[in-house]
Amino acid sequence: MVMQKKLNLLQIALITGLLVACTDPERGVESDLEFVNAQSVHAAMSCQYARHSQDDHHQSDASWFLFRSTDRVESFDEASQQSQIWEKDQNGLVSEMRVFHAEKLVLEVSNGDLLVSGHLPKWATVWSIVDPEDLSRRFNSIGTEMVHGVLVERFQAEMDGVDTQVEWLKSAAIPMVLKRTSERGTDTVRLIRCTSPAEGLVHPTSEQKLLDYRHIDFSDLGDMESDPQVQRIAKLLGHGHDHGEEDRH
Repeated sequence: MVMQKKLNLLQIALITGLLVACTDPERGVESDLEFVNAQSVHAAMSCQYARHSQDDHHQSDASWFLFRSTDRVESFDEASQQSQIWEKDQNGLVSEMRVFHAEKLVLEVSNGDLLVSGHLPKWATVWSIVDPEDLSRRFNSIGTEMVHGVLVERFQAEMDGVDTQVEWLKSAAIPMVLKRTSERGTDTVRLIRCTSPAEGLVHPTSEQKLLDYRHIDFSDLGDMESDPQVQRIAKLLGHGHDHGEEDRH
């Protein structure tokens, strides 16, 4: 399932509760929630999440960022220094760029490649991390609560052995907390800061930076197995030379 693959890539983890303290001492949790609550479902935003992963052997903490603007959404994982950039053209066709900043390399995945591989996501899933329609159709509503004066909706579902719980900010169509548990362990992302794009502490990848990187077409990977950089990228993707199972955002 697209949503499950996407959650796997985010490596989100399972911690419930209220928002953690904001990273900017001049701001508070209330101000961030007030900002989010004042936005529309289609608003451009720059959001920072705290990500925690834990299994029987280790645990890790990192920051994960979501940047969304008209027809473009980028996620940036601080720990791996990787981005995923999703773009929607004037015909509504979605394409992806996987950006490996340490390698200065961009893997371009066309709409056709996404479709053939079975990994073409709905734009609503890209935009909101979780498709709002999935929440209403496939999740159980387990209540609401007020957090600093903002209404938070809570949902839960178990699919394919994975228990997923969402604390949802309906006004802006983003999760406040997304938690997931399975036999592999527990994973969480928790919203800690959300601003307008201009106020973000971290910014999306610029077009100039992308121009400075090496670009490889996803469909050409099979002909480039001897390329050392491609070998490293294949290892980072976690599937060797099997390019049909690229994880989602």
